[in-house]
Amino acid sequence: TQNDADQEITEDTKAIQVYTEMIESLGDHTADNDSTLLKAFLLLQEMERSDVDMDLPCYHALLKICARAGDFERAQRVVQKLNYNNKPNDTTWRLLLRSTQTIQQADSVWKNALSSYHDDHSRLEFWKPSVESFVALLSAYMKAAEEDPTVYGRIVNLYRSIADGNDTSFGMDRLSLASVNANFKAMLWVLQAVIAVERLEQGNDISRFELRRLAVSIARLDCFKTKLSDNKATRLTLQKARSWAK
Repeated sequence: TQNDADQEITEDTKAIQVYTEMIESLGDHTADNDSTLLKAFLLLQEMERSDVDMDLPCYHALLKICARAGDFERAQRVVQKLNYNNKPNDTTWRLLLRSTQTIQQADSVWKNALSSYHDDHSRLEFWKPSVESFVALLSAYMKAAEEDPTVYGRIVNLYRSIADGNDTSFGMDRLSLASVNANFKAMLWVLQAVIAVERLEQGNDISRFELRRLAVSIARLDCFKTKLSDNKATRLTLQKARSWAK
């Protein structure tokens, strides 16, 4: 009967809410990541045995734990399961990006996200990355730059592509320059990359002049005026860029 069907839906909804809360509570604890991952995926197996239909919040709770542990392989498996019954959204891709350990993994996730879409009333809506997802991509690049300083150049080029607004190959045209400029973390990393590339451009005075001019303009952004930092490295970065204005 209709009442039985409604009751079954209600019970399923309650079940997934309970499982989601259990997984989220695992992430709230300070236990080691391996133990947390194990417990979370044991809960996943239990849900699958019980034929519980998982929703996006539940998948995202699992992805948060994978991201915290830096377990890209498990995160990929979660997204593959998610794709069966749900459509990934910006939060999905952002959490998957946070789980990556190499720039190659991050690039792969970003490109897959760019090709994803959902059907909105017979109209295909492609993924439009949020600034937070761009920050997750930059985080992977900054990690890679610690081992390979040439990656700083890629970060600078990404920012220039956003400013130009005509890069369709890597989706930078889908980002709002104003929104990126307003994000403290994103612009701090871009500024650090610009300064690093300027240092690497020995002997190329024209390129160094352009990079210094870019650094000065970034250091003048409102995001650095409204948010003060106690971090010494951040203050030195801003001081370096502002010194080039003299």
